[in-house]
Amino acid sequence: YANGNYEEAVACYSRCIELDSENHLGYANRGMAYLKLNRYREAELDCSKALEKNPKFLKALHRRTIARKNQGKIAAALRDADQMAKLAPTNGSAILLLRQLKSASKKLREAEKSRESSGTNGKLDGFTRLKIVEHDGDSSGEEETVE
Repeated sequence: YANGNYEEAVACYSRCIELDSENHLGYANRGMAYLKLNRYREAELDCSKALEKNPKFLKALHRRTIARKNQGKIAAALRDADQMAKLAPTNGSAILLLRQLKSASKKLREAEKSRESSGTNGKLDGFTRLKIVEHDGDSSGEEETVE
């Protein structure tokens, strides 16, 4: 891990987990290696497993928060960051992450409100409605519009 070979670190921590699946450190450390590899889903799962084994392990909670944030799971990451701040109210990293997630959550809510008030009602901008004319083979010349 220290030399930056995160794939090898994942393999080593996997072996540690095989030897002692009850130790939260193997899962938390492999989760960190997954974070370094941008494999956020695996990092989240490993950190969740570490937290099952030790619910107050701050490093696993912090790593899971980052994994969730990087997957766009802002609400879940915000819950984790809030829990981190409660467990370690003087931890600067936890406080900073909580502030960042609150800001991201606020921006998401504002963007949703903006879309709702713009009248798009969830429709994508940049698309044009087309009139589809079907001819059923008769020569009446009438057009049928489908919307």
